[in-house]
Amino acid sequence: MNRGQLGALSAALGLALWLPVNVSAQSSGGADRDAPAAASAPAEDDALDDATWEALPEATREALRARWRRFEALPEPEREALKARWRDYQAKPKHERGALKERFGRFRDLPPEERRQLRRLMRRLMELPPEKRARFLQNLERWRSLPPEERERLRERARERRPPDGDGDGGKR
Repeated sequence: MNRGQLGALSAALGLALWLPVNVSAQSSGGADRDAPAAASAPAEDDALDDATWEALPEATREALRARWRRFEALPEPEREALKARWRDYQAKPKHERGALKERFGRFRDLPPEERRQLRRLMRRLMELPPEKRARFLQNLERWRSLPPEERERLRERARERRPPDGDGDGGKR
């Protein structure tokens, strides 16, 4: 890889390495969409120069090459959307980027089935009309502001009312 490709690789892979959803693997149907990002990936502030690239273990370099190939195979609109999301991420204050990385780390550490379930729930949330989604997010903030004992009391009440199939949606999927 030449220096220009390394810089492009660094920027293009930013989302795949750090943000909560590995869009490139998910879009391409890659088998590793639930695999954690490379643990030895450089920080977002580091340039992926020749020395950094050479210092990476070969397995990490190959994983990055595979991600690059998947990125290159995406339709142009998806590549541009990923680049825009990466620019948005880079524009955030350092403390917000740190919080995103921490949440991504917690997500990455979940068992694969829980990650799939969270992705399904996020897709359902994003499919809601904007006003319903906004109402849901407002209610979520109200929930988060409740004391832990009140949240537990409400959870117990919801468990008592749960339908027999146990999924909480009354069979409306």
